[in-house]
Amino acid sequence: MSYMRVGILHSLSGTMAISEAPLVDAALMAIAEINQTGGVLGQDIEPVIEDAASDSNLFAVKARKLIQCDRVATIFGGWTSESRKAVLPVVEELNGLLWYPVQYEGLECSKNIFYTGSCPNQQIEPAVTWLLSHKGKRFYLLGSNSVFPRTANKIIKAQLKQQEGTVVGEEYVSLGESNFTEIVSRIQQAQPDVVFNTLNGDSNIAFYRQYQASGITSDQIPILTISIAEAELQRIGEAAAGHYACWSYFQSLDTPRNRQFVENFQQRYGSDRVTSAPIEAAYTQVYLWKQAVEQAQSFEVEWVRVAAYGQSFEAPGGLIRIEPNHHVTRACHIGKILPTGQFNMIDIDSCNCPIQPLPWLGLEPGNLNFPEAAIKMLSDVSQEIHETWELEQKYRELEATNVQLQREITQRQNVELVLRDSEAQLHALLTAITDVVLVLDMQGRYLKIAPTNLALLHKPPDELIGKTLHEVFSKAQADMFLCRIQESLETQQTFNIEYSHPTREKKEVWFAASISPLDNNSVIWVARDMTERKQAEEARRSAETRYRSIFENTYEGLFQMTPDGCLLSANPGLARIYGYESAEELRAAVICLNQQRYVDKSRWDIFLERMQTDERVSDFESQVYRQDGEVIWISENAHVVRDPQGELLYYEGSVVDITKRKVWEEALRYQQECTEELLLNILPSPIAQRLKRAESTIADNFADVTVLFADLVNFTEISAEIPPTRLVDLLNKIFSEFDHLAEKHSLEKIKTIGDAYMVVGGLPTTRPDHAEAIAEMALDMQQKITRFKGLNGEPFRLRIGINTGPVIAGVIGTKKFTYDLWGDTVNVASRMESHGVAGCIQVTDTTYERLRDKYVFEERGLTSIKGKGDMITYWLMGRKDS
Repeated sequence: MSYMRVGILHSLSGTMAISEAPLVDAALMAIAEINQTGGVLGQDIEPVIEDAASDSNLFAVKARKLIQCDRVATIFGGWTSESRKAVLPVVEELNGLLWYPVQYEGLECSKNIFYTGSCPNQQIEPAVTWLLSHKGKRFYLLGSNSVFPRTANKIIKAQLKQQEGTVVGEEYVSLGESNFTEIVSRIQQAQPDVVFNTLNGDSNIAFYRQYQASGITSDQIPILTISIAEAELQRIGEAAAGHYACWSYFQSLDTPRNRQFVENFQQRYGSDRVTSAPIEAAYTQVYLWKQAVEQAQSFEVEWVRVAAYGQSFEAPGGLIRIEPNHHVTRACHIGKILPTGQFNMIDIDSCNCPIQPLPWLGLEPGNLNFPEAAIKMLSDVSQEIHETWELEQKYRELEATNVQLQREITQRQNVELVLRDSEAQLHALLTAITDVVLVLDMQGRYLKIAPTNLALLHKPPDELIGKTLHEVFSKAQADMFLCRIQESLETQQTFNIEYSHPTREKKEVWFAASISPLDNNSVIWVARDMTERKQAEEARRSAETRYRSIFENTYEGLFQMTPDGCLLSANPGLARIYGYESAEELRAAVICLNQQRYVDKSRWDIFLERMQTDERVSDFESQVYRQDGEVIWISENAHVVRDPQGELLYYEGSVVDITKRKVWEEALRYQQECTEELLLNILPSPIAQRLKRAESTIADNFADVTVLFADLVNFTEISAEIPPTRLVDLLNKIFSEFDHLAEKHSLEKIKTIGDAYMVVGGLPTTRPDHAEAIAEMALDMQQKITRFKGLNGEPFRLRIGINTGPVIAGVIGTKKFTYDLWGDTVNVASRMESHGVAGCIQVTDTTYERLRDKYVFEERGLTSIKGKGDMITYWLMGRKDS
């Protein structure tokens, strides 16, 4: 089976590894499950995992590598907003697709990103509302010094101002910070009602442990977090017990779907492993991508993006759906942390149902009540916060390095004097070198070209300086070069490559190049002309291929023949296929591989036509004669061989005996036909066709159908008195008569239960006269049953009930399929039968109104019906025209 690559981009090292590493496991589990069920569009998914090491700049480098070098169809990954914002321009430039599984600050919507975590109105706003109602109005805000915490806290402050809450403290720390002594002391002094925690990564371990060590309990000043879940709590331990978190999912969610998800995760990775909201999102988004690809019938980003809109999936946390704004409808839960690291879920009245994503805080693009300028201003908020934070960081770095720069200035001035003296010597040295020497930056831009063997360059040096590799080479070749440059810079190692390219004289030249890092942003590229060596290798390889192919010991038949079919050479495999003892015997027979060997003589003409037009044939299947006259199936692959001047020399190819495969294919085709026939005997034809199209759930509402229940009176007593074989034979004969009647009246038999028979009119194909058809069926059934007699010689009698109304119809089961009905209409029809009289047909008032003009009825009057109370019912007596 072929493979389609996808990228998994997370931090497996550094401060964020505590949170991100489990997300890789979740994605790999989803991929394994999908591959076990046939993959996507007939291809297995091959994950390419990259470690971004908690470095946002490395996220961008790795994303570019995955798209350009590894050719992945999509990327799953990221945690911090810095990592997402670093990847965003890469996927937009290269038209890639990122699936981002973590909650974030909102105010962003790229057409190249699907945001499968929660946005503020799905997590932050419900959490703040719950805290104001249950814990108090005084908040202390603590977060990492990055985009999400700063933006989240701005949203929290705005919500608190609106709902009469206050912020009594606000702190930010660097990623990886482990000393919280002073911050915990300031929290004690401020005495807030709650600490709202947006710390990222392993800083949470130190904070919760130092918070507990200070003596502050969760009853005194509780902490609510939106950045850590079950996976991080395994590392934090009991220090977090009693505090709170707000997520779209908890492992303790008690549903069959989630219990199975947790069981599968722990079976794969160990019973001590836990699941969390980001893990659930990382798992679920792989399935959302799979569904979009299958609906699009393509891996192309543009097609998958459009197909993704509206995709829904029964995730472990409940049903989710991708909205057109690239975000996901999700639920929201508050959980209290238990000593075990799990959560005791707390009901939130306003969040029992999934929440629509509003990443723009309700001012969504396309909302006519708000101008585009307002939307644009909102979209800049998180970016401005990020840029402000970066400026602060750079200012501190500049201050720290200013003194060092002053020291280096004097040193560099001395070095420049030495360099000027040696410049002439260096120029003379470079002139003597025959290699091409270049300096390029990490974007593949020509920075410098040494004056060495310039005749090998594609263009003069002044026309290359400042240009990129994509402006000089083909896209595929430039992409490959750029990947090697970036790998060299990333690993700080030398890479060797071989490539060909025309010179200014239009001469195709082969180069052997080495790429070595100069610094963190540029490489030196040294290329040597290896054309003569390459031509010699190619000539040797061509000769070896021609003569080695004849003598290889393979079960495939290998041949060389003239265009008119005369055999030039063959291997033992070809002799065996055509029924000869050896290749020598085959050649001695002087046979021709032309139309004489084909059962269908026209196959030779088709073979020649394809060779002349395409110069090759592939998987050319035909029936041929062996030496003894036996007919077999073969598959041929052949191509034209020409001399250096382009003149045709001969045809060369291979033959495979596929007779056994053809027999199996025919057997498989027969089995498929049998399976389809069996399926049509179990299910209605329209339903069977939908099931074959792999619809996951088949369920339909029918607003107007008529349901009939019939029961053989006293048959239970009779069954105890006759042998089983006679009993089954009798029932089979009776129900076969009923089946013929159902087919005659174009009705749908639903099922038999013991001695009861159920049939419906008006589905799966609707019809206006379903009530009349059921009435005719009932009258015919009463007539047919008189042909069958019991032990006492008396005819059997039926008790029949009929009702008309709406039903739900669908298929249930995974191994044994059943098409069944549900709804009050079905229940009442059953009651009409069970509360009826032997030999009579009881109908409801609804059915009576449909049939009163064409059929004779007798009013039974008020009848007490179990579960419904008193109902007016009627006896169907016959047709008016009779």
